[in-house]
Order: sequence, then C-alpha cells, then structure tokens
Amino acid sequence: MKKIYSLSIALVLAGTGSLLANQVTFTGGGGYGPYQTGSGGEFTLRPDQQLSWVLDFYSPLARDVGGLQGTFQSFCVQKTEHIWPNATYDAVINNQTRFEDVPLTQGAAWVYWQFATGNLAGYDYATRSTAGALQDTIWWLMGNGGVQPINIFSTAVLSQFGSSGAFTPNNELYPVRILNLWEAGHIEQAGYQRQDQLVLDPPVPDAGTTLSLLAIGVGGLAFASRRARGLA
Repeated sequence: MKKIYSLSIALVLAGTGSLLANQVTFTGGGGYGPYQTGSGGEFTLRPDQQLSWVLDFYSPLARDVGGLQGTFQSFCVQKTEHIWPNATYDAVINNQTRFEDVPLTQGAAWVYWQFATGNLAGYDYATRSTAGALQDTIWWLMGNGGVQPINIFSTAVLSQFGSSGAFTPNNELYPVRILNLWEAGHIEQAGYQRQDQLVLDPPVPDAGTTLSLLAIGVGGLAFASRRARGLA
C-alpha cells in the first residue's frame, strides 16, 4: 500500500512542481527564529495553509513562540545542507533525509517529541538557553555529531533506549518525522535540497488518503488531501 501511495504523490509532484507542494517559511529573529543558536535550532517555521494541521499537535511551549502566530519550533537533522533566513521552501514529510537517506532514529524522534509536547525534562522553555545542547544531541543521534555530547538530553536518551536502541530507525514508533526541504519547484532534484527539519506527525488511517492521492495523480484534480506524506 505504501509503495502505491509513494508513487502517486511522486507523480503529482513531478507533474505540477511547487503548485501542490506543502511549504514552510523560516521567520522571526534574524530570519531563522528568535531562539536560533549557532548553526542549529531552535528554528521557527510557519507552515502554509495545507500543512498547518501540524500545529494542532504542538504544546503552547513549542508553537506561536515569541508571538509568532501560526508557527512551530524545530531542529535540523543535517549539518551538510543549509537554509537561508526568511526563506520559503517546498516541504515533503518523510522518514529519512535526502539524499543521504539517513533514517530518523528512535532517539532523535523521542527527544524531539518530548520537546514539542512540552515534556522534555531539563529544557529551558523560558529562555531557550538549552537549545544548543538539544541540537547537538539530535545531530549526534542522526550521525552528524561524532562522539556523544555530554548533556542532560543525550543522557536521557541513553537511559531510555540504551546505546544501540537510540540509533534504531524510528519507523513511526514515535509521532515525529522529517521535513525534507527543497527550493520551491525543485522537489527531488539534486542540488536544490535544503537542511531537513523535524516535525510532529501523528499517524492517521492511510487508506482514504492513498485513494485520494491516486485520484489526484490520475485525474489531475486540485490537491485536497489533508497531508502530503513523504516518499519513504
């Protein structure tokens, strides 16, 4: 079923460019968010209308932060790709990065889920002073950080999963996925990929959405799906 689903969305996106693609815009502060630190998060993302359903799952501690309505807070999962301030990108929800094809790990999914729902023990939601430590932990869990950063979040992940379980693919065990970002109109085109981000994405029944996307791909109808899921 997932292969049929993936094929249908690929056909839709290939035939219409960014017209039907979900989009997110980085905003606030210096153009990345009021609490962005170093080369990582927190990033502040404003989803377009058709992707705005993700906001419903965020705690007030991780959405509309700094008075930026209609936004959510995220962290990146890559060090080798880049984004630009106040930029808008096409976004595809996926279980892995592109083109490295690194799967979202259980550890990264769990720690972001805890953060986004306002339940991450030790996180400074008032001043966001711990954002750098959480970003370092997520990079490490996604294979971008080398040795383990010594902080409260990496310790919590290891306590939760152990040294091997933390790096096991999440496979939607925790309701988090990766937002693959692309320059507008260039989804799946090498050279146009941008720094992937994390997003809450609780599961929904797949059958109806799959049939809807198939109808769009075959008939060229307007994009009416509640969500455009990734190419995993």
